[in-house]
Amino acid sequence: MRHDARFATVPVRCMVARICEGGIPASVSYTAGTYVCNDMLYEVLGHLGTGEGRALGGFVHLPYLPSQVIGKGPSTPSMSLDDMVRGVTLGLEEVVRAVETR
Repeated sequence: MRHDARFATVPVRCMVARICEGGIPASVSYTAGTYVCNDMLYEVLGHLGTGEGRALGGFVHLPYLPSQVIGKGPSTPSMSLDDMVRGVTLGLEEVVRAVETR
């Protein structure tokens, strides 16, 4: 049975705050991206279930690498791989903190 929506169970706002504090631009989004991204998040959250002690799930959308935006227009977001790795690491640290305080 399909539901109207499933929401990430990771601490999204805390993750975004920690990433931004680390000097990496980040924001909360209520759409995971295009169709495939949305479907992947929806299905993963469905498999994780809703019971007590369930695994946390979410979706982190990363921008293009600078080399990938050539010819895509000046407003296409991009970020260095080092910054992406640092941002994801900071976000995952918040997930670990949430699990440890359950």
